[in-house]
Amino acid sequence: MVKILIGRILFADGIIRKGSVSISNGKIVDVSSSTNSNYKNDHEVLDFSDNIIAPGYIDIHTHGGSGHDVIDGSTSDIIEIAKMYLKHGVTSFLPTTVSSSQDMIIKSLRSIKSARNKKVGSNILGVHLEGPFINKDMKGAQNPIHIGSQDIDFFNNIIEEANGLIKIITLAPEIKGIENIIKILKEKNIIISIGHSDATYYELMDAISLGASQVTHLFNAMNKLHHREPGIPGGALISKRLKVQIIGDGNHINPVIVKLILNTKGCDNVILISDSMRATDIDDGVYSSGGLKVIVKEGIAKLEDGTLAGSTLTLDQAVKNLVNWGLTSISDAVKMASYNPAKEIGFGNSKGLIENGRDADIIVLDKQLNVIMTMIAGEIVFNLN
Repeated sequence: MVKILIGRILFADGIIRKGSVSISNGKIVDVSSSTNSNYKNDHEVLDFSDNIIAPGYIDIHTHGGSGHDVIDGSTSDIIEIAKMYLKHGVTSFLPTTVSSSQDMIIKSLRSIKSARNKKVGSNILGVHLEGPFINKDMKGAQNPIHIGSQDIDFFNNIIEEANGLIKIITLAPEIKGIENIIKILKEKNIIISIGHSDATYYELMDAISLGASQVTHLFNAMNKLHHREPGIPGGALISKRLKVQIIGDGNHINPVIVKLILNTKGCDNVILISDSMRATDIDDGVYSSGGLKVIVKEGIAKLEDGTLAGSTLTLDQAVKNLVNWGLTSISDAVKMASYNPAKEIGFGNSKGLIENGRDADIIVLDKQLNVIMTMIAGEIVFNLN
């Protein structure tokens, strides 16, 4: 059966206008500015009137939610995280690990592969490995016990177990011996993202020349922008070769700094992430992350020393925040949460836009940008009504 969605479509050109989207066999087969089609008996028409039909969100940096964490290492944990995302419009994501032992990372990778095969909830497009190849002085909420191992055998064991599943690795380019790891990552087309790092501007430039192409949660867990040492933030803002992740919750980055990033980089080079942890979508309380105690109060996650420990943000809220703060248009905010991440991790030709031939991973937003329907491969997986 052909499904036809009618509403205000966020077209591939970034303009929102009324029209219809036809779906068959999990793909978008027609996008039209007309809603006066001659529907046939085998057409299922879904009328969303003045609501916005948009591409599904893609979160390339998320550690968990609904009481579960990727590093817990069970298939059921990954499945519950994937199911949680459906009501938030996240149709695809990269489960993200934290610095842990080799055994824990391998266990997590195996659970991710198992959950991926079950195809329950949001699509798992790969893995983001955040650490342990980072700078202990910029650990943020990562467990220092597991940070700093640049053992090439450790690295090779992880890569072998992943078997092509890893899409992004966050690392610090200034740590000793990392050049060999960067070389292997480049050869395997794994995205090198700079984060949890105290690299100087020049060390960052060297990393870019070796193949680094992204910065993990810009301004967080890295050195500060200084007029005599631009550091990572300065280099990230001016480099045309770097994409940057930002956490749009208003806690990790002040909206004024978000505006600075957007004005400097342009929305095409910015990717919205959640950096969510296990307390996402549930109550305040005391939780854990990578073996560290995390206290969540009023939705803000912190270690006992006050260090921010990920977030309880979801991408639907991040999109709403940027629009409500008056920083960007709806179409650009959605782009930073859909097409930009899709393109960055190699799915730019199949996901992230409402366009003929693409996967029918679609969400519907009301006037307040709340998700009221989520569709994956043409099947409705969440419906508020």
